[in-house]
Amino acid sequence: MSRATLLQINPPERHGHAMEVFGIGTIPGPIMGPALGGWLTYDYSWRWVFYINLPVGVLCTLGILVFIRKPRNVHREPFDFVGFLTLSLGIGTLQLMLDRGELKDWFHSSEIWIEPTVAGLGFYLFRCTRSPPTSAAGRPLPASGPPHRAPPGRPRRSPGDAGNRKSCCGSS
Repeated sequence: MSRATLLQINPPERHGHAMEVFGIGTIPGPIMGPALGGWLTYDYSWRWVFYINLPVGVLCTLGILVFIRKPRNVHREPFDFVGFLTLSLGIGTLQLMLDRGELKDWFHSSEIWIEPTVAGLGFYLFRCTRSPPTSAAGRPLPASGPPHRAPPGRPRRSPGDAGNRKSCCGSS
């Protein structure tokens, strides 16, 4: 989300520079975080690991309120509740299987057999119910990526060309 915001608030010719500055800011965190957390926990208390984030969070919130303006004329896609629910179902049951698999002796338990089945169903339904991305005018966006080479005698099609292709659920 932060990278999307960076790309939205900077003009296209400054995107590279904005990503560089973002990278410079994100690299020290994983390097210094464990050392700072260990020092705070050892010399003070484990609670200070959380307290140290409060002033940073307040400064970031104030910076967002002051510097980030709401863009005008931005096309927003409607939230896909069905896609969100089916993807959550798939990821959630897969995570449940991976977490509880060792305790339940993996596939010797009926619970572990049910969880990947439900996860697979969730991923399948997510794939089938996804709608293709559209432009601000509501038209489908063109396929991205290079066109594939077709065998001689066949027309060339791009990977996302859905004109003559059926979806996984059987509808065109």
